[in-house]
Amino acid sequence: MFKNRLLLIFIITILSTELFAQTSIQDDFKSFMGGSKIKFSTVGHPKAQGLNIQIDYPKSWIKKEGERPHIVQKFSSSGGGGIAKVAVLNITPIPSDLKGFSDKEIAENLFDPKLIEGQLPEKSKIVAAKPTKYDGEPGIFLYYVLQMSNAGLNFASLMVSHRFLYQRATVDFTITYAILLTPTQKQLSQQQSDSFLGLAIQMGNSIILPDKYKWK
Repeated sequence: MFKNRLLLIFIITILSTELFAQTSIQDDFKSFMGGSKIKFSTVGHPKAQGLNIQIDYPKSWIKKEGERPHIVQKFSSSGGGGIAKVAVLNITPIPSDLKGFSDKEIAENLFDPKLIEGQLPEKSKIVAAKPTKYDGEPGIFLYYVLQMSNAGLNFASLMVSHRFLYQRATVDFTITYAILLTPTQKQLSQQQSDSFLGLAIQMGNSIILPDKYKWK
């Protein structure tokens, strides 16, 4: 319940502060694929745990500093109109009780699909949970959906999380597409869902770890 509450507050905040949507998720996906994107680097960021990570985000989105200790950066669309499009980059040191294990053992522990399912907000429905690699580092691709209600308001959200282990830290790049359901918008359309998933996958594919390619 606590996880649900935090997510609901997060979504309401986005929906209430971004009121006039200028681009649809379909437009964002098309423009991103057409090369309209900006590269973000964590180099020198005080919350990056010393890691050098590069990611791309849509040119029509804006970046903001994260308020919480391990949130390095947030990226969101320039508007809402009942729609929230946001990505969050989170970098967290591995738990102290795992520091004596190998990277392989840590990855198996942190990215076990069955364990992750219990960490997601209540009433989440997992669409996909696949072990994968990000620029050669072990991780997991998560795609899940969530619908919630509060004070007469109904919300639907799609979420993709790219999680991986890098230099003894967990990197989580989560992209969310949330809408306020109304009598005229009772559910996400197939086109909205497909465009979101396409964009989220491409943003994940943009992850680069430059330090891996430096000459020793």
